[in-house]
Amino acid sequence: WEKGGDGRATDYTMGLLSRPLPWLSVGAAADHLFQSRFLGALLGREYTVGIGVRPLALSRTQAHERGPRLTLTADLLMAEAASRRQARVRLGAEMEVRHGFVLRGAIQDQGGFQLGFGLTGAGGGYHGSAAYERDRDRLAATHALSLHRGEERSVFTGSRFRRVAMVRVGG
Repeated sequence: WEKGGDGRATDYTMGLLSRPLPWLSVGAAADHLFQSRFLGALLGREYTVGIGVRPLALSRTQAHERGPRLTLTADLLMAEAASRRQARVRLGAEMEVRHGFVLRGAIQDQGGFQLGFGLTGAGGGYHGSAAYERDRDRLAATHALSLHRGEERSVFTGSRFRRVAMVRVGG
């Protein structure tokens, strides 16, 4: 939603995410892939590269259980035809308050902010957020569905769905 209008547009984003270590994530995304029009304006392509650190996953013994509960992020955002000086920086955090239910927030160097939540399933999830960009005087709400290959802990799957057997050894 933009000030003075209530237009809508279908838009597409594609990204990649890698977690080479339990405590480290790196990713990249391309926004406005097909350069849709919104309220008569062309949505130019934007690119984001980012890094995420999970401080609670630094301990290998706690990485699986506690690691995903807190993620700190830093992103660099740039429009396709922009100079390096026009790049924006965003810092954020994501906190899993219950298995599969996350809250997130971020601030941008140009005065914008973002608030959102997510529900993750065993192979996918829903993510909703609202963002305000002060330099463009714009508030935007987004909804996204994600699909992923690796099984994630989820609000929809309990401990009985574990793929690894737990065997007690004694004697």
